[in-house]
Amino acid sequence: MGDVDLERAADFIWRNARLVDRLLFARRFLGGSSEHVVHALRSYQGDDGGFGSALEPDLRGPDSQPIHVDMAFRILHEAGVAPPEMVARACTYLTSVTGETGGVPAILPSAARYPRAEHWQPRAWIPDALNPTAMLAGLLHGLRFAHAWLDQADRFCWKRLGEAKVQEGHELQAVFCFLNSAPDRRRAVEMAEQVADSIPNATFFALEPEDLASGYALTPLHLAPTPDAMAAGLFAPELLGAHIDHLIDEQQEDGGWPIKWEPPDGAAVLEWRGIETVRALATLQNYGAI
Repeated sequence: MGDVDLERAADFIWRNARLVDRLLFARRFLGGSSEHVVHALRSYQGDDGGFGSALEPDLRGPDSQPIHVDMAFRILHEAGVAPPEMVARACTYLTSVTGETGGVPAILPSAARYPRAEHWQPRAWIPDALNPTAMLAGLLHGLRFAHAWLDQADRFCWKRLGEAKVQEGHELQAVFCFLNSAPDRRRAVEMAEQVADSIPNATFFALEPEDLASGYALTPLHLAPTPDAMAAGLFAPELLGAHIDHLIDEQQEDGGWPIKWEPPDGAAVLEWRGIETVRALATLQNYGAI
């Protein structure tokens, strides 16, 4: 294991990352303002309250999509702020795309009109999914923002978790984000124990660092981005330490972190690498590796 080269990482971010990601980096490592992050994020919010304009870089269209709102809430969570008007408008948008069950789809059919990564095919995504509904609900709870949409999403998440087994890495990430902040702590702990049984066989999930050699996958650090996250207790400290070491070793010669999927174009590649570099640095700092 080497050491994180924060200076090279910063150089990569200044050269390649989007403004909103540069400001997230500046907030965490340089004492920058959360308000600057909010101002940059505001430009991605549409008249309908949703977010678009490639905030999730694999979807290049201008229109609002639920997964863009997911990305926006992640940015606000990292910035530690919940601007009431911005978040309330986003919840109004989510209400407008919520199905009868209380869940939302990741993307809408309108995404097919614009350039996008191959994995973003509207017909491949169910209309009411734990991913992203549980992630959106968990992030809102983490931001301590109350809204009628969140009450509906909570009911959907608990019901869906009681009906079906979590089978995929992104679902695991969404579910543990939800359980980490759900107000009913006893129920969350009980459900976390049930969901933990799905971890060893989940697709797109690498339990051991060496499993990442086979391609794209999430890791225990995606479920537990901080050592005090609920999911951290499901993994041996030695395993989390091994993933921290692997994350450090993944820093590239140019200072940034790589991605292991195919975005729709070169601009999206650099945008994603900026996002992943800020995420990697934040995770490493959370675990005391920086």
